[in-house]
Amino acid sequence: MAAAAVGSVVKSSISWPLLSFSMDGFFASGSSEVKLDRATSEFGLVYKSDVTTAAVAAFSDGATVYFKATWAVAAAFSTSSTKVVLVLPKCQADMVFYSYDTAAAFIRTLKSLATTSFIVLEVQPNEIGDFCRKSLNLEKYGPASSNQFSMVIDPYSTLHRLWSTGEWSDLTVVAGTKEFKVHRSVLCPRSKFFEAACRPGFTVFNLHVDENGKAHVKKEAATGRTRLEEDEVTVETLLGSLYAVEMPIIGSMFTEFAPKNEAEKSVAMHVLVKLSIACDKYDVTQLKHKAVDAFADRLELVKDPETIVALADFIHESCPEDDAGMRKLIIDHLQLSLPKVMKMVAAKNLLMANDELLESLLGRFTDMLQNGPATPDGSSPPATPPTTPERPRKSRRISLRNANTP
Repeated sequence: MAAAAVGSVVKSSISWPLLSFSMDGFFASGSSEVKLDRATSEFGLVYKSDVTTAAVAAFSDGATVYFKATWAVAAAFSTSSTKVVLVLPKCQADMVFYSYDTAAAFIRTLKSLATTSFIVLEVQPNEIGDFCRKSLNLEKYGPASSNQFSMVIDPYSTLHRLWSTGEWSDLTVVAGTKEFKVHRSVLCPRSKFFEAACRPGFTVFNLHVDENGKAHVKKEAATGRTRLEEDEVTVETLLGSLYAVEMPIIGSMFTEFAPKNEAEKSVAMHVLVKLSIACDKYDVTQLKHKAVDAFADRLELVKDPETIVALADFIHESCPEDDAGMRKLIIDHLQLSLPKVMKMVAAKNLLMANDELLESLLGRFTDMLQNGPATPDGSSPPATPPTTPERPRKSRRISLRNANTP
């Protein structure tokens, strides 16, 4: 029986096609994309090898080419150019987009995620020549503090201390063989299920799951403990996230997920699906959206065709038929991945043995005949990674004025 709906709508990953990109000694010409990791508000440079697969760019020393939205100090643009210059604490990034609209959309998104001190600057018409030919030096418009480059969480902040020490815990949640000392005052405001469970008169609770996969409170003896049926990793990620702890499973797509091998990526993606289902079950809405976005953003970094089929199988087994989000997302991705799937014997056999997946694919092809094929948002021609990084050329400073986001 299906567990729970993950969400009615799942947005595809967000990226902006580029003509060129340079940052801190790295230079890429030709097609590439700057991609947003919605779970962590990070942006990274990726190369698309085909419509369903991407690889994260790296410096010559192997470090990932990415930056956090909160690192951004300032951005410069021109209404008559497709170039954007971004100031970061230790370096500067120069990006040339395919169109001005694409550049403007990127700046709007970055500004919505950056700190309140982030400023947008518009190049004067008489300065456009220098702006387009050379890199700007925007250091004077913001501090280049190395402290901004690392997002260090205060280990003694109240929520993190409560999670790590279990001090003043008034509830124990058990999953598998692991116990979590938690606090009703933290869980209840963030979960409708825990809120209902911890109302006056409910000194302890166990849960009952209905035919729709929703958890309901069932009052029992007062022991101060409750057991959840999900595995330890899923429960730990769910509870830790309620304490605003950055859990490894929803860590950076660019520095933590991309370097994993295909087997490790498969495990992480399956956990994200289980986490999203658990969040829906326990009414942890904000974390559910974060988990689903993380899954959608990371999907094109999974290269193994067998893993893609296995994920489709798992989602169809775990999510209800009326789910219009995750099921559609994975079927669309599987449909675009079919050429790779059919070339791999193990992946092909796994698909052919699953009648439900075949039926969903047939429905997808029927939709294509009626409405036309779907093309991933922001798709671009396959990109070729640069063989020799080049340092961006330096240029003289030019005067700029503050501007509203384009």
